[in-house]
Amino acid sequence: MKLLFDLFPLLVFFAVFKLYDIYVATAVIIVAVFAQMTIHWLRTKTLNRMHVISAALVLVFGGITLVLRNELIIQWKPTVVNWLFGLFFLASQYIGNKPVIQRMLEHNAELDDASWQKLN
Repeated sequence: MKLLFDLFPLLVFFAVFKLYDIYVATAVIIVAVFAQMTIHWLRTKTLNRMHVISAALVLVFGGITLVLRNELIIQWKPTVVNWLFGLFFLASQYIGNKPVIQRMLEHNAELDDASWQKLN
């Protein structure tokens, strides 16, 4: 169920894109990510970091797409997200005392420091 909830904005985007066009779908995904964050907040009284990052990127790239009427800009969002994740994982090797992957998964797995570094 959590997976479906996390994919909700993307599923809505593609459904609306099939029925209308990229600009209507872009406006809808902006609303959907904020609805997703609101529902999560009402259920848990916390904000999921991934939802916030996704909402910020959708708002920025979607807003620019709608203002400039250039569909390529919203298509950059997945690439930017992947680059940001890559940079976070790379930087965590050199900054801080634990790699990002260890901070994310240490409550689910026990590994030695060398293994966390390799996994990261």
